[in-house]
Amino acid sequence: RKVICTDSNVISASNDGMINIWKDLKKIRSVRAHSWWVTDFDLSNNKLVSVSLDETVKVWSYPELKLLFSHKLYGSNKHYSVTINNGKAFIGSTHGLMSVLDISSFEWLESTTIAGYYGIPISAAKSDKYVFFGSSDGFIIKVMASAPYKIFKEKISNFALRAIAQEQGILYVGDDDGVLRKVSIDNLKKSYILNHSSNAIRALTVDNDSIYAGYDNGNIRIFSRTTVSEN
Repeated sequence: RKVICTDSNVISASNDGMINIWKDLKKIRSVRAHSWWVTDFDLSNNKLVSVSLDETVKVWSYPELKLLFSHKLYGSNKHYSVTINNGKAFIGSTHGLMSVLDISSFEWLESTTIAGYYGIPISAAKSDKYVFFGSSDGFIIKVMASAPYKIFKEKISNFALRAIAQEQGILYVGDDDGVLRKVSIDNLKKSYILNHSSNAIRALTVDNDSIYAGYDNGNIRIFSRTTVSEN
């Protein structure tokens, strides 16, 4: 479901509820973090926040993977996305809900609806001042990363936005229709289609001048960020 690379390790989370740490392609630490799919996680300094369809949000020490905090939101609040910005975890859940958790004090700072009832925030990214969610009903949602958490949103697709990444003021967004778009974080209305495929885009990451896109059929495609062409 998610992979993060650190300076020395690789961290992965999967549908079996496991979070694993790898070094040189060898598993060095493992924990059964959730009773259902780990849908997303993020890492900041020495804390890892994981979310799951089991309705729990958990905070772990890194790299020990010691559980520091666990909270379950009842009422079919399945969690799909999380990103950490300035010590706060922004969590996207069913019914269009966004919750904000201070990962130092473990205090809940906010719980608000940012999408329609059926618009699940299923992907997340961040910049210095904002967090971004891609919703299951095709909206890009931009939220101020500090209170009062002002919300901006724009519909850019008729399909679920499964993957989102931010680099130098640009959002790269992939949807279930296999469309990869470039969206300015200053003006969400203006988007550029970079590529279209018959397979859904499930994962995106940007490194230097390259965009890496993972597709439903198992393919990875690499695009040039500067020339907007496929390598």
